[in-house]
Amino acid sequence: MMGRSEAAHPAPRCCRDEACAFTGAPGQRAAVVTYLRDDTYLPLLQQLECTLRRSNPELELALMHVPGEVSDAGIALARALNLTLLPVEPLEFRNTYETRYGRNWLKVRALGLTQYHSVLLMDSDVAVVGDLAPLFALPTDFAAVWDQSKWLNRFRTVQQRINGGVFLLRPCAAVEAHMLQLVESHPKLRFVHGTAEQDFFGWYYRYTGTTLPMHWNCQATQCLDGNLTVGGAVPRIVHYTSQKPMKGPQPGEEGHQFLCSLRELEARAGGVAPASSSSSRSGGARRKLP
Repeated sequence: MMGRSEAAHPAPRCCRDEACAFTGAPGQRAAVVTYLRDDTYLPLLQQLECTLRRSNPELELALMHVPGEVSDAGIALARALNLTLLPVEPLEFRNTYETRYGRNWLKVRALGLTQYHSVLLMDSDVAVVGDLAPLFALPTDFAAVWDQSKWLNRFRTVQQRINGGVFLLRPCAAVEAHMLQLVESHPKLRFVHGTAEQDFFGWYYRYTGTTLPMHWNCQATQCLDGNLTVGGAVPRIVHYTSQKPMKGPQPGEEGHQFLCSLRELEARAGGVAPASSSSSRSGGARRKLP
């Protein structure tokens, strides 16, 4: 299952090539979209918001969430930070590799956000440190960066798969429906022993998507060399896949020089305190997953 072939699984398209590029024409709307499944990453959401406003002050930031999963305090914080709230239906499949990966399937819902021409879907554990306009202008309906894992396969080469922390998407209800139909009818495509939606998006767009340079999703402990990537580029997005800055920037930690201070975060929240990062999920009893 290297990738989706058009012969076996023909896919709808809402745009092709140059028609996919965001131009800022009347009626076009673009946004950075992130998501939460509970309160755990609220401190990271604050870092995303602060660094995005600092680097791209005119760009809309939206929060995709399932009603009832994020606490009232978390929603109040999102409103205080002037985030657009996007309630969506839950989507989740069991994952045996890492239980929490099963909740990341919510990313498929971003394709249904057709009020936007372009969405930059980000995990909340990132800092935006550079201009994002060139990314939105790309003539493609999907783009992502290769994962920068240090795990090696038996041929001693890095496993080539995309990282799910940053996806450029052109929302398309027909594509969302097609993806849902595929994962419902083909359980192998849920990648229950792998990285779930990350592997699925890689499979779906393997032959049609665009691969981005790592400065668009620079995994801090693997990619950074001081203030630059290992390739010598200035990072645009730094992704904290480990050493997550739950308590703000920590001296000596990779990539923490790009973060906002706790004082900045407090000022931006306007006195609205986030729920504890160790809070439990607020959505009540968990459903049995397929």
